[in-house]
Amino acid sequence: MFPSLFSYVIGMLINVEPAISKEGQLLVIRSGWRAYLFTLGAVSRKVTIDPVLRVVHLSGRRFWLFTWARRIEYDWIQQISYGYWSMGGQIPLSEGTQKELFTVSLDLKNNTQVLICRFFGGGDFYNNTIMPDWWYYGDQWVSEAARGSQEEHSSALVNLLQNLIGVPVVNQMP
Repeated sequence: MFPSLFSYVIGMLINVEPAISKEGQLLVIRSGWRAYLFTLGAVSRKVTIDPVLRVVHLSGRRFWLFTWARRIEYDWIQQISYGYWSMGGQIPLSEGTQKELFTVSLDLKNNTQVLICRFFGGGDFYNNTIMPDWWYYGDQWVSEAARGSQEEHSSALVNLLQNLIGVPVVNQMP
């Protein structure tokens, strides 16, 4: 019932977002340091968007050794998919923090979907018990303090991609 430092630290660590930067004229999206930490460097992804050449380059690594790469021209892209899934709150007589997952993908004209990145972290506090919300004030405090910024950052990235690529955004619902 009382907030603990351990709960707060764990809540902050599970907020996984990509590292987004601008390098010259390129927009670069890389796996964040927490993703490297959780996978021990076994999995990584890098997406480079070049608005001058009008191409998206994707590359990555799986299981430390296997690399892959893909090149997508802007003309092949039909739309940007922005997905949201919430985990938590479905179990009766439980309370806690929802986990939120936002995905950003490109839907191509040949009906394939290419994942750009994922944003994962803590969301809203939920209470499905018979006790009032104030009973869990400590858990609410930890939930609010460890809340991720995945919603704001993923939305900003989607808006930036829409402006760069010039295609519509569709929301994917579970």
